[in-house]
Amino acid sequence: MNHRIGRYETCDSTNERALCALGKGTGQHGDVLIAKEQSQGRGRQGSVWWSAPAGGLYLSMIWRPKQAINAVCLTLAGGLAALDCAQLSGLDRCLLKWPNDLMVGDKKLAGVLIETRGLEPSRPGYVIGIGLNVGQESFPADLQQEREVTSLAQEGIDSCLAEAEDHLIKALDQRLEQAAKTPSSLGEDFLTASQLAGARVEVHSGNQVHRGRLLKLEFEFDLDPEPALCLETAPGVVTRLVAAHISALHIR
Repeated sequence: MNHRIGRYETCDSTNERALCALGKGTGQHGDVLIAKEQSQGRGRQGSVWWSAPAGGLYLSMIWRPKQAINAVCLTLAGGLAALDCAQLSGLDRCLLKWPNDLMVGDKKLAGVLIETRGLEPSRPGYVIGIGLNVGQESFPADLQQEREVTSLAQEGIDSCLAEAEDHLIKALDQRLEQAAKTPSSLGEDFLTASQLAGARVEVHSGNQVHRGRLLKLEFEFDLDPEPALCLETAPGVVTRLVAAHISALHIR
């Protein structure tokens, strides 16, 4: 795919710039926006993504498929693309954590945020935002107190921003195409990359907590088109949990 790439020395958020472009009708399918610094970088559920000009890759892609795609599929595609990018850069000890974090042990390397705003259902438009820590040699102490983070550089990987950017865009193209054409295979890849396939897990969904063995991530079901986790909660008993309602998932 050909991409128009817009670059910012600094901006509020590449996702916000992409959403504004969609709202104005100037954002095209495949547009990529990249910033060296974000003043209001954000993650899921209102969290803040630290985006200082010190080696981070802050990238958003506009995706306008011919028909709507569930946001869960796009989140998984974004996470797998970040994983692919890290592996292409030479880091092979990453794992994905449900639903959108790329981890090295207990340290966060990258995150994904999918957003859409004010668009007609007949013309879906999504923004896939990814923040990847590339060249940072250190992080602020207060940030580390909230959650341990890491970068490719801290993991011993010598990768420049331009190289990581190229890897990430190519990986996103491939994973988003997979999400559109074969979402079931995307789910299988995610479960493998997160070591969740067949694992005994604890799942928080709404006000309930479910425990059991994770069988699969299901994308096609006659009565409910929403992607769901299938959990064996007792011998022969399978509980289907809508993925969008899951707030936390832990391996037991």
